[in-house]
Amino acid sequence: MHLLEERLQRDEGPDGFVPDERVNDDWLALAALQVESGRVTPGVLSRTLAIVGSDEELDRWFAEDRPERARALDGLAAAIRAADTAPPPALPQRVRRRLRRTRRRLGDLSVWPRLLLTGLAVVAVFLLLRALLPADLDASAKYIFMGYAALVVRTIHTVVSERRRRRSVRASGCA
Repeated sequence: MHLLEERLQRDEGPDGFVPDERVNDDWLALAALQVESGRVTPGVLSRTLAIVGSDEELDRWFAEDRPERARALDGLAAAIRAADTAPPPALPQRVRRRLRRTRRRLGDLSVWPRLLLTGLAVVAVFLLLRALLPADLDASAKYIFMGYAALVVRTIHTVVSERRRRRSVRASGCA
């Protein structure tokens, strides 16, 4: 939803002018999705309330459809105002500390344990996707493993070239 909101903001002009009236429908649909998810972002809130409050939105509809459209827009505006607009809660301090500690510990590992842990994570993601997605995942699963294979090859190449560099420095007596 965040990416969609950014795309919609890029489609608008600097003063909020929308070159295509269908973009208003996109804003309203995004607001409805966010209401269903329980949290409405401030940008969607202000933009949607501006659309609902404008006469141009109702003028787009046939005269016989306007009262029904006005009721629908009023219902959406009420739902948006009732939705939670607070920012998402931050991670507790102890969770952030544990994440930093885990990141440091993984950074302290040598290359081979890191590759092993990454491989285990790739297999876990593959098994999770296979359990959740349709059976035709096997065709796309090869890309997961090809990405991991590329990571392994790149890492091994980096380790080997670093060792060669160290040997050449030691052999030349410059270190």
